[in-house]
Amino acid sequence: MRNYHVDFKVEKHDVRPTIDQIDAYFRTMHEKHCQLVVCVMSGRNEDDLKQLKADIKDCATMKYGK
Repeated sequence: MRNYHVDFKVEKHDVRPTIDQIDAYFRTMHEKHCQLVVCVMSGRNEDDLKQLKADIKDCATMKYGK
């Protein structure tokens, strides 16, 4: 990214996989005018991951996205 003169800051955040925590995280990132968030998800089973993905998409894209 630096080769293309794209300035970025890397921060690691651990967010509990609850809708309230996910919403609070994306609200904070939105208030900080963050333009990119990469989510690495882990879950016990496929249903957990599907729900987590839906919660992240709802907050990141639908609620706080541009």
